[in-house]
Amino acid sequence: MKKLFTTAFALAFMSAFSYGQRICDVSIQSIDGPAEIESSSSTGSVINLNIAVYNDGPDDLKTGDTIFYLMQIAKNNSVIVQTNGANQGYVTRGPVLSRDVIPGDTFHFVVNLTTTTYMTQSVTCDVNAAVIVANRPDLPFEDQSTIQNNFGKKTGITWWNEEKWAVSVQDVNKDLLRVYPNPANNHAILNRTAIDASATTVVSVYDIKGTEVATVTKLAGDNSPIEINTAQLNNGVYVVKVNNGEQQHTTKMVVNH
Repeated sequence: MKKLFTTAFALAFMSAFSYGQRICDVSIQSIDGPAEIESSSSTGSVINLNIAVYNDGPDDLKTGDTIFYLMQIAKNNSVIVQTNGANQGYVTRGPVLSRDVIPGDTFHFVVNLTTTTYMTQSVTCDVNAAVIVANRPDLPFEDQSTIQNNFGKKTGITWWNEEKWAVSVQDVNKDLLRVYPNPANNHAILNRTAIDASATTVVSVYDIKGTEVATVTKLAGDNSPIEINTAQLNNGVYVVKVNNGEQQHTTKMVVNH
C-alpha cells in the first residue's frame, strides 16, 4: 500500500550556499483545485491542481524560477494516485514562474495532471500537496526550518465515476438498502425499506468495469418485491444503483453460482 508523504521530500534538496543568494520561503495558502475529478474508462482522469502559494521570504521570487511539487489523492489515508515517488518524498519539476513575486505576494501554481485511474463508483477523497521553489545557484531549495508550511490539504473532493453517480449519502442508510441473498446465485431480492414505493424505481446493475448488465423497473405504487435475475451474470462483485424519484441509492452485490 502506498503511504502518505512526509516532510522527507525536502531532505535531498536542502544544501545551500552561503553567499550571493536569495532566500526562498514559500507556504501554501490554500489548495483551490481540483474542485472535483471526472472519470472516463477510455481516457482516465484529469486532475486540475491549483495551489495558492505565498512568498513568506525576505527576497523576491523571479521570473524563470522553477516550481517543484508533489501531490497525492487519498481516501481514508489510502493513496489512490500520486506524482512519481511522492510517498518517498520525491518532487516533480513543474513550470517556471511567469512573473516576479515580491515578499508578501501570492501566486497560483496550476498544472493539469492526467492519470489512467478512473472510478467505477463515485468516491469522496482528499488532496495532499507540497510546493517548493528553486533556481540554482541563485535560489537554493528552502531551508528545512521553514518547510512545514509548504504542505497543504484539501478535503471532500468528489471523484466521479463515468456515469456521475451521486456519492451515496444513502451509504449512511446502507443497512436499510440490502440485496439478499448475498452472494446471490440465480436471483436476488432488493430490500425495499429505503425505497419510496410512491415513485417509479429503476434498478441498474453494473459490473466492475462500469458496464450495465441488468436493469429492473418498478412503476410508482407497485409494492411487489424487486427481484434481480442473476442467473446469466458471471461470478463477481457488482454495483446496484437505485434511482427512486429524486433519490439515488447504491449498494454492492456478489454473484456466486
